[in-house]
Parts: sequence; structure tokens; C-alpha cells
Amino acid sequence: MKTLKRTISLSFLFLIILILSQCADENLSLGETQTGFIADSVYQAPSDGFLSVQYSSSTNFGSIQGYIYSDVDENPTTIIGMVNMVPGSTVVPVQRRKYWKVTPLLYGDVLISWIPIQD
Repeated sequence: MKTLKRTISLSFLFLIILILSQCADENLSLGETQTGFIADSVYQAPSDGFLSVQYSSSTNFGSIQGYIYSDVDENPTTIIGMVNMVPGSTVVPVQRRKYWKVTPLLYGDVLISWIPIQD
């Protein structure tokens, strides 16, 4: 399981490096991180960017699934990310104009951040 987590982490790190190198070639940059989003609410991405989702709890839940959805529908149903353990986190890319939503936890907190890619 640790090998899988490391592989996923390294794959994500490679993806970020690849995207940032592409941004440098096209004079793109990461914008100001935005917070204050509410789980189970639907938002529309104003630009391409990254959605960071962190689940936490004061009790040890262990294995609980939190989902991140995104697509062109105003009620997104396509799963683009998932967190299996609490505490846990993930970062997923979201395309401009697509809608996104993060599922809440019954007993716990969700911290959602948006990091836009800017020209």
C-alpha cells in the first residue's frame, strides 16, 4: 500500500512539474490560492486550475471515501478524484468552465482550495 501511495504521489509530482514547465513555455503562472468553498456546493471553474481537497476529523475514522466530481453539467457526476482515508488529501486539475463539487463528511471537516492557472 505504501508503494502505491508513493507511486501516486510521484506521479502527481511529475504531473505538476510537467504542467509548470508548460506554463513557463507559454508565460502562464499559478494565481492566488482561493479558499472558503463549501462542500456539497457546485462551483464553475473560471479558468484552468487545481482543486486541493483536505479531509480531517477529530476522531479516527480510518477508511472513508470523499469524492470530487467535475464535468460540463451543472450537477457534475463524473468522479475526477477521491480520498480514501481521513485524514487525507488530493489535488486534481479542473478545466475552465467545468462545474465541480466536493462531497462532505458526516463527522469531519473539508478544506477546499482553488489554485488558478493565469496568463
